[in-house]
Amino acid sequence: MNSEYIANILLILSIILIATLERGKFKREGVMFLRRTKKGLKFIDYIGKRYEKHIKNIMDFSIILSFGVISILFFFRNKKYSRIKLSIM
Repeated sequence: MNSEYIANILLILSIILIATLERGKFKREGVMFLRRTKKGLKFIDYIGKRYEKHIKNIMDFSIILSFGVISILFFFRNKKYSRIKLSIM
């Protein structure tokens, strides 16, 4: 047998096993099933409190960067302003 075939069967069986053992913890969100747990919440709170200033700086930078990239793509996509051909689109 192919190793991918065996891996897919094991994955499906493990998903079925987890779903049957922990029925009450799953919630359907659209086409996906989400498992509600509290694992990792302390870690997320710790990182958020410890690096609050850095996270805010990263958020501001990412917003500025995204607006810059969108405006550059808009101007280069418009044939009137474009002298450089971008291979992104």
